[in-house]
Amino acid sequence: MKRTSIFTCCVVMLFFSCQQAENKQTENPPEPTFDEAAETAAIMQVIENETKCFFDGDYDCWANNWSHEKYAMQAWNSEDGTYDAAIGWEAINTQGKEWIEKYYQGGKNIVHPFVKKNAPGEVF
Repeated sequence: MKRTSIFTCCVVMLFFSCQQAENKQTENPPEPTFDEAAETAAIMQVIENETKCFFDGDYDCWANNWSHEKYAMQAWNSEDGTYDAAIGWEAINTQGKEWIEKYYQGGKNIVHPFVKKNAPGEVF
């Protein structure tokens, strides 16, 4: 009799626990609040600001537009067709700060008077 009572109790508990799990799964999950257009605009604003600060020779402004994490990456093309990249904030900071101080001299020397923003001419 004792085994039957324990078994019956376990079955009843299992039944009710399954019913609760079902109820949780049928509830409507909250709608995501991600606004892709707003997020894209915010990302584009950071890119615009980073570029402006860099070409203005404003190191502090430029650095404030970067994620100071190991996963950050900066890549560029050179005039001779080669390319390179700095991986992680330390590498980006070293390269960027040196470039800003050497070539832009804190905004005293304008190297790039304008930035071209054309769509790619070729589509592959």
